[in-house]
Amino acid sequence: MSDAWLDLVKIIKRGDRPATVRLVAGLGERERREVAAELGLYLAARRRSAGRWWEWQRELPPLLLAGVACLGGAAAVAEWIFRRELRLRMEDAREAGWVAELVRHRPLEWRRDLARRVVLRLRDTEDRDWRIAAALVRESGVEPPEHDPFTAAWVRTLSWPAVTDDPLFPWLAPRIFDPVGLGEAFGRAEADAVLRLIDGGHLERAAVLDGVVGRLLRDGADALTVLAGLHDRLEPGLDEAAARAGDYVAMLPVAPVPVADLAVRQVRRLEESGRLGAELFAEAVEALAFRREKKLVRAALVWVNGALTRTPERAGAGLPALAAVLRLDALDLQEHAVRVAVRHAAKADEEARAAIREAADDLPAELRARITAAYGGAPGEAETTRDADAGPGESADGAGAEAGEAACAVAAGSGAATCGPGGLHGEAASGGTAGGGLRGEAAYEGAAGGVLVAGDAPEWGPSAGSPREVAEFVDAICWPLRGDLFERVLAGLVEWNHRDPEALREALRPWRERVDEGLDLGYRLRGSCERTYELLHRVVHAAAAPQESAGLSERITRSGVEAYPEGTLEEVFRDRARELVALFESGRRYPVLLAAPTSGTGHVAADVLVERLELLEAAGVEALPADLAQALLRLPREVGPDVVERAGKLGSAAGRACAAWLDGGRMDDPEAVCAPVLKPHGHLELRVELWSGGDPPYPFPGLFDVTSLFTYSVGRWRLVLPSHREVVAAHLAPFLVNAVEAAFSPRVVPELVHGEGPLGVATGYALAAVMGHRDAGQRAAAADALVTLAARGELPAAALAEAVAALAGVGVVKLGRVVPVLDDVARRGGCAEVWEVVACLLPRLLPAAGERPRSGLADLLAMGARAAGAAGARGEIPELAAAAARKGSSRLAQEARRLHGLLTG
Repeated sequence: MSDAWLDLVKIIKRGDRPATVRLVAGLGERERREVAAELGLYLAARRRSAGRWWEWQRELPPLLLAGVACLGGAAAVAEWIFRRELRLRMEDAREAGWVAELVRHRPLEWRRDLARRVVLRLRDTEDRDWRIAAALVRESGVEPPEHDPFTAAWVRTLSWPAVTDDPLFPWLAPRIFDPVGLGEAFGRAEADAVLRLIDGGHLERAAVLDGVVGRLLRDGADALTVLAGLHDRLEPGLDEAAARAGDYVAMLPVAPVPVADLAVRQVRRLEESGRLGAELFAEAVEALAFRREKKLVRAALVWVNGALTRTPERAGAGLPALAAVLRLDALDLQEHAVRVAVRHAAKADEEARAAIREAADDLPAELRARITAAYGGAPGEAETTRDADAGPGESADGAGAEAGEAACAVAAGSGAATCGPGGLHGEAASGGTAGGGLRGEAAYEGAAGGVLVAGDAPEWGPSAGSPREVAEFVDAICWPLRGDLFERVLAGLVEWNHRDPEALREALRPWRERVDEGLDLGYRLRGSCERTYELLHRVVHAAAAPQESAGLSERITRSGVEAYPEGTLEEVFRDRARELVALFESGRRYPVLLAAPTSGTGHVAADVLVERLELLEAAGVEALPADLAQALLRLPREVGPDVVERAGKLGSAAGRACAAWLDGGRMDDPEAVCAPVLKPHGHLELRVELWSGGDPPYPFPGLFDVTSLFTYSVGRWRLVLPSHREVVAAHLAPFLVNAVEAAFSPRVVPELVHGEGPLGVATGYALAAVMGHRDAGQRAAAADALVTLAARGELPAAALAEAVAALAGVGVVKLGRVVPVLDDVARRGGCAEVWEVVACLLPRLLPAAGERPRSGLADLLAMGARAAGAAGARGEIPELAAAAARKGSSRLAQEARRLHGLLTG
């Protein structure tokens, strides 16, 4: 080793950054090459030999600086800057300047090449990396390549006082509104800065307006509201708005409400000044009419009314838009649309008249009669006039207290009607409906007589057919860890460690070269916590290098590594992983993994398990306890007598346990008890207890112990108990309730329902939480799960209604999210099943006299009326009758009268 390297190592170990800069800056070319040859070796050796990562973290900044100064090519330096181990270094505001100083002696083109490479390596807007990239670009004077993370990070500097003096300003100012990830970088402070830069003459106002409008249009539903505010502060003139009229109209179909608001204001002022073409007017009002937000639909109605008053010749474009509003399931909007349509009926051409008449077919009776009088056509038969006092009042819905519990069974005339299967269902729906011309038949046309189709059960891919395929499964391991991948890796390692251990180790050799036993396994990085993710890597490590793995296990035991809390069901995965680590480290072989699933639900076919046990007996190998217990828990509930007889012939202890399980000795079905509890500071916790007359099977004593925590491991829990869905739901429900407003949450319910076993209140809470999730994709997944359960005749209507009412009562679940999910299920053929849920919900949710109704209840009544009408439901619900009897013209009162009239007419 050279003296220069030995001197540098002493400085590196002290973590002395300024001394490192001084030393490497004074090295000659030969000494730099010598240092460069040692750097990678030293870092790898320190990673393996040092203790936990923080014990040598101080060495990382000097190592970074040494590499920048001594490595030869620009590509090598860029690679060094972003080397994974160096990511753990502490930040230092001086670092970017030192990096630029240490490469200043290099040729200009080399420095520009390095700057471009570092810019393009950025993957996020982390300040530390960006500062290095920016310093290199500024120092070399190169034009930075177009790269979103670099530009977005620079946007955050707009509020700096001297931003116009930044050498990057001429290059990046025109790109302010271009980068992906702008939302994380552009806020109110940056908007203020843009306005100051315009006032100072540093940015062109027209270019900024173009950038803002273009970005709002490009982002669609994800458009940034802060840009809408900036747009309004720019105060576009009439000429400027006219030049961008097409863009404003194009925003209307999907833009967020604040963005759509600004677009409406601009197109309305253009129309009012006579500068909006007929085609754009028609496109704009049609887009607004199809929006789901009432505010925007009302804006369209007001605008159409004013526009047709000012310019009657536009009736052909404006009136067809009213047809879309007439089809909405919102009585107040329908009434508003009818008033506008009737007022301008004389201006309508034949095409507009036909569109209005067709849309009116689904209106309540008295509204349809008004359209008929103005536009012609005969009212439908069997109409009933609504209470004349019912007007266009807005919904009085609001946040309400939780309704008291009520029985689902209600008296209905001379008979009884319940919310169970068959309850409140009876005669087939007639062509006309009582209670005000209900729109149910049209809204669910074909759904009532349709066949519910269960979703496809999860599939299970093939097992590893060779050591190379095992290695491919291992390479696919990522976080969050997928349950199917966990199982395939374990099964492949077990099988090929038995069949050809040397070939398996050779196949895993590239993995060993990439992943060492410290940093990537997570123990030095995470310190004292161990997740299933790290444990799976330990299993692979034990199969690939048993002796090295044994040394790691000894160090972990000495250092007191603890399990990271991920839920009691997760302990099953961990126990099985630890069991295999010990097996591989001991050098023993195990012919087959008993618990390896044979189907996507997580089940192990009974005949396959018996065959695997026969294989173990033939090899004289005793079954691993956790492997055997998991295999038994994965057996289906129904097994043929021939398999039971075959299992009875097994002679080992594991074989006898399997035979007893198949012969009726399986785990009990515990009963779940759920209760939402408001904690201090408004935090809600769902407490769940599982009551059973028996104990969980050894060695999993915690199967019935439910915890409340947020974890990404829930996606694989269903694989533990595929024949006990309610137990899995009990473990999932607290997590799902806590995750209702989470930006990310694993989708677990659609796969869970494909399992077996009774369903109860825990499943109800799990479904209710996902139905009320903020993410539309999660709610769609809930609808898929409900359709599957309904198609199989397993929908727990009463339990689901209990959960929805309880969670709505404490403000966790919003009816505005739940109702569209039920509506989706009804439209797919589940009208009867949806009505069962609604019939159970109404006694719990309808307000008593003097109570304020909760938000979304009127929508629930309207949707329930559609489902009841399509299913032919009949019977009386006392709470609904009481609500219908109260005076008032709110939408809630009107919808209550409609539904009550349908059920009792």
